[in-house]
Amino acid sequence: MSLGLTQREIERRSGVKQCVVSALNTGRYGRRTPYDTLISLQKVLDEVRQLSDERAGTAEVDRPT
Repeated sequence: MSLGLTQREIERRSGVKQCVVSALNTGRYGRRTPYDTLISLQKVLDEVRQLSDERAGTAEVDRPT
């Protein structure tokens, strides 16, 4: 599912460097991704999904975590 964010936008919103976002996206980042990196990216994902749901009129939809 595409949420329409560029890697630069993800970097701006999460504070995770674009090169790290790219490496994660392409599978070049190792298995040892720092926990705080994952939490930062999850927060951005949650925010964007909530905005998307609100625009679609489906706010408060339960999503698996």
